[in-house]
Amino acid sequence: RFASRAGKETCLEYLEENLGKVKKNNQKYFQYMTGKEIIAMFKSLVDDSSIDNDLALNLGNTAKDEIEEERNWRMLLVKNTENTFGPSNDYTTEISLPDNFNIEHKVALVDSNGNEDEYDPIPFEDLVKNKDVDYYSIDYANKKMYISGSVSETKTIHLYYFKFTDDIALDDEPEWPERFHKIIPYRMAEIWLSGIDADTLTRLQFPTHQAVAKRLYSLMQKWDSRLWSKAMGDRAGFKERNRAYRTNIIQELSND
Repeated sequence: RFASRAGKETCLEYLEENLGKVKKNNQKYFQYMTGKEIIAMFKSLVDDSSIDNDLALNLGNTAKDEIEEERNWRMLLVKNTENTFGPSNDYTTEISLPDNFNIEHKVALVDSNGNEDEYDPIPFEDLVKNKDVDYYSIDYANKKMYISGSVSETKTIHLYYFKFTDDIALDDEPEWPERFHKIIPYRMAEIWLSGIDADTLTRLQFPTHQAVAKRLYSLMQKWDSRLWSKAMGDRAGFKERNRAYRTNIIQELSND
């Protein structure tokens, strides 16, 4: 199963020794982790096979969600073009957001010739007083978007946003690059050993697990920063007009 995933990153030897889920292919190790394998590694890290699988899976999804909320990961950036805005629409027109919507990155209206007009955001509570100006506004509580101003022809709304990923199931793998899956069981162990009963010997392993988790997380941060740096270099005007979401991303990169 792993051997068919040629071209992926080298796997930690720990997984080969403790999970037995890694196969050798052309002198390289490739791995990805399902929910079952994440749980197995977590139980091995905390040295407790008695932990309920449902509890462990919930902890794994908590760790996944926590990591995904810690920054705007480019791997979670997606585009939606299901909605349009036309001459008959105005600032009162409700536009439903995708079910997996977390936070927007960019909103633009594109005409039939591919010409793009990028819109700036305004707070939802300022929508009415700006109803005649070209802006977009999001009602996060009800997952609705509104476009103010007007257009002379129907245009497609290009919504770029960061998504929530689905919960990890026992037989599914996280929606991350495979080489970073192992961050989740290490983060689970970090949470478990810092807040739940563990014997003395197991608790002594906590600093080691924490250090490994931080190193793996740092690698994922650096990878993400490279992706954003490339996007900023490839995209004309990335920093122009001091858009808030770009400012946040630039701040994240400066902290890496």
